[in-house]
Amino acid sequence: MKIEDFIVYESPLEKKRYGRAGDGGYVGVRISSDVLLSGGIGNDISFELDYVENNHCDAMCYDHQFGNRGSLSDFLADNRFKNHSHYNKLNFFEKMVDVYNAPTKTNFEEYFHSYDRISLKLDIEGGEYKYFDWLLEEYIHKLDQIFVEVHMLGHPRYKNSKIIEKINKTHALIHAHGNNTNSNVSNKYTEIDGVLVPIIIELTFLHKQYFDTIKPNQQELPHECDQPNQILLPELLINHYPFVSC
Repeated sequence: MKIEDFIVYESPLEKKRYGRAGDGGYVGVRISSDVLLSGGIGNDISFELDYVENNHCDAMCYDHQFGNRGSLSDFLADNRFKNHSHYNKLNFFEKMVDVYNAPTKTNFEEYFHSYDRISLKLDIEGGEYKYFDWLLEEYIHKLDQIFVEVHMLGHPRYKNSKIIEKINKTHALIHAHGNNTNSNVSNKYTEIDGVLVPIIIELTFLHKQYFDTIKPNQQELPHECDQPNQILLPELLINHYPFVSC
């Protein structure tokens, strides 16, 4: 990865937070999508509920654990969001996101054949590297908006990864937010080309078709829509290049 891969650009649309305060929410924009593909649910579906309500689509929600509740049926039985007015727009599948389809795995390929305007959210604990390495460029082109939490930046295994460069061919990075989950301050940042970058970072990409011109972001980050992942810990400041340009 190169530090230039992480240049944040000015969003052509107003930013909005999807999901509750704390971990699990992301900042993006309102667009019209055919479907939201969501990989990595845990025990929180506030992001998915906000997204389908504001963007008038259904969501396909995939995880292999669903908050360590034992089974998908247990998760659904006691889910605190089930009285939400848009809960019926969420479809749940007990599978993990991977690069192939199997009884316990999905690569979402069926949806890329069925839909042309897709939103994607991935929080799959490092599996995003392998997934985007596999994902065909023709499939990426169908993604209007991408929310992805990138893990383990700085790890030697991913030093030469080109997943961000691959996404940047068709999309522009419009938002970045450092995940402050790590309690040890020294383990919250790594260096890429001599620049400090959060080891865990939430990135939002928007397809370039939505832009008339693409200008580097000049707004401070974290943004007013952001919330710390761990509410009792301070936010990670990223008010420097490539996230904020003067």
